[in-house]
Amino acid sequence: MPWGDSLRAAIIAANTNGDTSDTINLAAGNYTLSLVGANEDAAATGDLDITNGSITIVGAGVGSTSITANQIDRVFQVLTGATLTLSELTISGGKATNGGGIYNSGTLAVSNATIADNLAAGVPLNNGGRGAAGGPNGGSGISGG
Repeated sequence: MPWGDSLRAAIIAANTNGDTSDTINLAAGNYTLSLVGANEDAAATGDLDITNGSITIVGAGVGSTSITANQIDRVFQVLTGATLTLSELTISGGKATNGGGIYNSGTLAVSNATIADNLAAGVPLNNGGRGAAGGPNGGSGISGG
């Protein structure tokens, strides 16, 4: 990761560096969120907030790279006007009232990735708890293949 020694630091840097597009390449491994604190939108604590521009996160493969929230919050929140693209990784361990894994009010694209074992509203979602939800503005959709 070019922006520091943590995924959180890389996302905060990408949110604030003024670029319209950033790519974060993750090596194989487990990336666990550990800073408790929900309900803020700067990625400082809890989930990883995507606040503006376009951020692409590429792992080393679904079975090799995972990002988990360890049930401290959801994993990602994509705010209005922001874009998040995820590929070659697994998103799990999210827990929130809405969007256990990902809460999307912007644009979300997912390819060759797994979103599983997340909780929304305290109840496991059908089909493995995928846990991606559109936000109050409806988001502009979830795409993937």
